Amino acid sequence: LFGALRKVPPIIWAVSAVVVVGLAFMLGRGSEPSTTATPKVEAAEVTPAPQKDPVVAASESMAAGDAARRAGRLVLPADDNAVLHYATAARLQREDPLPRARLDAVLDDVFSQVERDFLADNLDRVGQVLSVLNEHVPSHPRLAFLNRELNREVSRQEFSRIERDLITGDLNAAEARLDTHAASGSV
Repeated sequence: LFGALRKVPPIIWAVSAVVVVGLAFMLGRGSEPSTTATPKVEAAEVTPAPQKDPVVAASESMAAGDAARRAGRLVLPADDNAVLHYATAARLQREDPLPRARLDAVLDDVFSQVERDFLADNLDRVGQVLSVLNEHVPSHPRLAFLNRELNREVSRQEFSRIERDLITGDLNAAEARLDTHAASGSV
């Protein structure tokens, strides 16, 4: 049934929507007249936009992914990047291997950069990237591993700070750090 509905031309959907809105308007006129003036509504405001064909939407996502990749926006910013666009295209066109292949290629580059960021101790960037990846490719096996490693490294660094506070005799700072760390659920 849904496959047949996807083949209905958008113009038919638009005409159907106008007919339904017209019927609703005519049926509504039989009720009590309103004492307040109703604003005139343009047909374009009432008519819902027809749903985009999944093939067209996937093609647009692929083009946006290609542009983002060329511009170096592999995973950031979170709202316009190659991973987002290729993952969207892959979701829309599951039977087409091209979006998945491009997504996998970009993910290889992104995971390599994340590993370099780990080595450079750039944990803020690692956290930002992993946050975006968790949203778009949550079941990727490398992602689960890197999430665990990030949590371990953040905890290790925080415990090093606590240890330093204890060594220097700053018990209040050590206690505050420990409380904060415990409240975050990382302990």
